[in-house]
Amino acid sequence: MSANPTAVEVAAEFIIRAIDHGTWSESGRLPTTIELARAAGVCTATMSRAIALARQKGYITVRKKKGIELAKPICDGAAAPTGHPRIAFRSDDIAHRLVNDIYQGQFPRHELPSYKELRKQYGGGYRTLRTALRQLLSQGILELHTRKFRIATSSQAIRTLSLALIVGEEWDEHVRSWSYARSYFYTLLYALEGECARRNIHLEVYRHPTDFRALKRIKNICGYFVVLEESPQKATIALIERLTDLPVPVVIHRGEAVAAYDALPPRRNLFFLESSDEKAGLEVGKFLLARDHRRIAYLTDRSQTYWSKGRLKGLQAVAQLAGGTAEVIVREVDNAGKVGIDREIDELLRDPSISAWVASEDNLAINHLLPGLAKRKKQPGIDISVVGFDDQLEAFESHLTSYNFNSVGVAQAAVSLALYSRYPKDFIMQQHTTLWVDGYVVERNTTRKKNSE
Repeated sequence: MSANPTAVEVAAEFIIRAIDHGTWSESGRLPTTIELARAAGVCTATMSRAIALARQKGYITVRKKKGIELAKPICDGAAAPTGHPRIAFRSDDIAHRLVNDIYQGQFPRHELPSYKELRKQYGGGYRTLRTALRQLLSQGILELHTRKFRIATSSQAIRTLSLALIVGEEWDEHVRSWSYARSYFYTLLYALEGECARRNIHLEVYRHPTDFRALKRIKNICGYFVVLEESPQKATIALIERLTDLPVPVVIHRGEAVAAYDALPPRRNLFFLESSDEKAGLEVGKFLLARDHRRIAYLTDRSQTYWSKGRLKGLQAVAQLAGGTAEVIVREVDNAGKVGIDREIDELLRDPSISAWVASEDNLAINHLLPGLAKRKKQPGIDISVVGFDDQLEAFESHLTSYNFNSVGVAQAAVSLALYSRYPKDFIMQQHTTLWVDGYVVERNTTRKKNSE
């Protein structure tokens, strides 16, 4: 889409995005022009031209008495109609998807279905499918019995898939420097190990690797899961770019890695898996407003890291949504010195209208805020509410209400992307594929209940 898109281009993009998200994948049929125009907020004339544009790009077909239908992928060996992009199903793509399904137990009888059924499930022409099957035959994964392909019973065929966890050097330094990062990383690692064990996948961990050939040689690789910090090094970016040339998914997570997002071109097998700090602040703000807190003190380190700014932005957004009835008071403290924190706490405690404290991280609440409140005979959960972020083990031990970034959900999403995300090789990506994993507030003893309760 151009820098200054017309109404027709915007409406066409509305249709294309809905198709990419699978809105009409089950029926294979789009609504009428009038219904689409109503959904996109444009007139029927504009929508008619947008439908023609989407049809020209090869996303839909329009037939008399049948309406608007999703365009079927064009397989190898078929001529592409004029104006339609050619989408080819390559043999290595089909072979990779077949291997994943074999190792996941999709063929319990150890015998593959007919060519006709395989073409329905995996796409591609007869010649392409035969090439993929013979590729697996040469690797010993399949065996040929009376002109039928069966899954080999040798140990080579029942080996498990591998998922490579790559930790960038900048994130490794972050883990050593910040306790919250260390806690999140190991929680994520435990969750990832559990998810891989549940799906019979071997997890291999590589800390800031530089040898691309070693990563490429991993046997039965189903995907690469890369954990980054906000400013990844050029060597890490170059390594990821080389990994995206391989026919397996590459999933990037953490740090809202804007540098990586801008430096890497969109690829069919490149995915960004994010946990939003702004969304975390938004959820904590809603949680406190629901408990009738209207003046909230946000305590953060003076360095104001990117994640602390994101959480504060979410809190302030909730205050604005409250229509001026709520206020967020920001206090920056020197986390290295307890005297400064005590002074800030004393200053805020003089204001009786402040009913809730939000610490930018659990450690700030546990090591400074809760002891300071106890010293001044303020009881969290009764006199005042206290909330932290990251939901570390220490938060559980201190009974601190905290926001959990859902590392289990991240692990499940990463493994699912590695196993099941496939695009045809000639599929052109217009933008990065970003998936957001939502967290949740874990309520404990440091917040008071709703008035209705």
